[in-house]
Amino acid sequence: MIEAKKINTFKMMTLLLILTIPIGMSIDIYIPSMPEMVDYFHTTRHAIQLTVPIYILFSALGQLIWGPMVDRFGRRRVIVGGCLIGILGTLFSLLAPNSDMLLLSRVITGFGFSSQTVGIRAILSDLYSGKELAKKAGIFAIIGSISPITAPVIGGYLGHAFGWKSGFIFIMITALLVSLVFLKFAEETLKEKNHYAIHPRHVLKNYFSLLKHPKFLAFVCGSSFMFSMALSFVAVSAFLFQKEYDFSQISFGWICLGIVFSCLPGRYISMKASHTLGINKSVLLSYSITLSSGILLLGSFICFGLPPAFLVILIIFISSLGQNIMYPNSFAGAMEDFRHMAGSASAFLGALQFLVGSLVSASIAVFPASSILLLALAYTLLSLLGGGWFWWVVHRRSDCCIGK
Repeated sequence: MIEAKKINTFKMMTLLLILTIPIGMSIDIYIPSMPEMVDYFHTTRHAIQLTVPIYILFSALGQLIWGPMVDRFGRRRVIVGGCLIGILGTLFSLLAPNSDMLLLSRVITGFGFSSQTVGIRAILSDLYSGKELAKKAGIFAIIGSISPITAPVIGGYLGHAFGWKSGFIFIMITALLVSLVFLKFAEETLKEKNHYAIHPRHVLKNYFSLLKHPKFLAFVCGSSFMFSMALSFVAVSAFLFQKEYDFSQISFGWICLGIVFSCLPGRYISMKASHTLGINKSVLLSYSITLSSGILLLGSFICFGLPPAFLVILIIFISSLGQNIMYPNSFAGAMEDFRHMAGSASAFLGALQFLVGSLVSASIAVFPASSILLLALAYTLLSLLGGGWFWWVVHRRSDCCIGK
């Protein structure tokens, strides 16, 4: 671990939090404008909904490329370079003449901004390890949640006042300012650059070693399934609340704010649970909460068909609370044995998380069924599958996990 006297950790944590602003808003800010975008591009709701999983998919693929690069060239330069690509993609979104070009622009944006996701995880792993990493990741996640929490409200007001393009303009300007600040003030945290990190054979060897590691995969499974649940909500929420419940863009933005606000208590609980229960039990706690919310949502759908809006919002809030307990713990658990290749390990973790999330949300976006039923099934089935697998790893391979 890098010595504290060589790195101003408070300054770096502050800069990393600033860095989360554009990536935290790049999806959520235009969710309230999705129905408007359908009319603007003269397309279907499914075409606009696909902008979310396509962004996530290429974020996943991008992380596999950026990961070795942050180990080879350092964290700072790669983060800024990727952010500039993301800005270019956002500009293309503004200029897109049709939904196909909009999808292409989201490919570029997702690929570019994924460098920040990889770089942030790698820097945190440079500075901390083990339970301390889980604690710091929890603190970081609590404060970093402000960006995605406020994005739907900002997007709702901007979209209502100026149209859907205003959200993308906001992201482009914010990302440019953040890049300049990070470039000027950030320190390089990589102690020793790995000159073999980008060699294809070395990259494949590292990724293959991660695939064979039961502990790594068990924790990655947790973050991937929770991310899939969150993206499932993103894929259906605008049409669910604005079309079926007849809320306005601004009202929907405030609904999202209330739901995403669960990031704060969820990640605070995560930080405390990792030290009192241990990382393993914190992961199982997360699965228990999301499973319960899935069963509740499924039951309300069976009873009411279209349940009262307040009940749906409450259940989704509970699920989101459970999801946010998972993220810091799964990250710390997965990275524990791979700090010597933090860039590649964090990239592979993020890529699998984003890949699974994009596939699940894309399936939900095109599946012809009730939005509430799809969310209920996603919460329930993913919790059962992921929780069952993690429980098996913990009890059958006690050497594979930490924080017992």
